[in-house]
Amino acid sequence: MPMQELFKFDVTEVAPLKRAVTELVVSALSDAGRPKAELIAELRQLESRARAFGAEAHIVQVLVSGRRLLGDREDLPTPQVRGRG
Repeated sequence: MPMQELFKFDVTEVAPLKRAVTELVVSALSDAGRPKAELIAELRQLESRARAFGAEAHIVQVLVSGRRLLGDREDLPTPQVRGRG
């Protein structure tokens, strides 16, 4: 499933996101010649956007797990929450 397909459903529902990320990660892991850096970068971008928009923890965790399975160990910074301070 192409990455742009990830948000063609309600992003508050974790099951479709989990299926999409799982399919992408499994596909990348099963093809040794396929570069994983691009998928990691896209998952990091989605994770950053999810955090910025205040997505629930289980949504972010799906994206973090996908990155980790692909070998990415870098943590993203947590964005500042607007209106608090």
